[in-house]
Amino acid sequence: MPLSPFSARATALASSQVLETVLTYAVTQLALWVEVAEHRESGRVMDLDEGHEREGGEKRRRTSMGVGGRVRKEEIVEDLKALLTRSRPLIQQVQQQFNMQSQGMVSLLIGFLEKRLGHDS
Repeated sequence: MPLSPFSARATALASSQVLETVLTYAVTQLALWVEVAEHRESGRVMDLDEGHEREGGEKRRRTSMGVGGRVRKEEIVEDLKALLTRSRPLIQQVQQQFNMQSQGMVSLLIGFLEKRLGHDS
């Protein structure tokens, strides 16, 4: 069975898509972690499977993100922003090289990090 010839275009496009997917996953996981921590700080329990919140109750676990958690969150946000910033030119280069229209996903993720998960939250 002969192997198909190596396709630089297909490899570059697949790599670009995988990179965007991994970056999106990282940002969404950070957002989820922050959201759950904020719910715990406020004393609410969030049932992520059903999307319901309950006040109090025996199953309530009150844990606080605390100063250390906030500092850690800010470090992770800055690391992700740096990774996104470094990834943007690579993705744009692949898109330009193969005449693809930019989806702007990296810019969207950077904006989300700055507005939703930045130092002001």
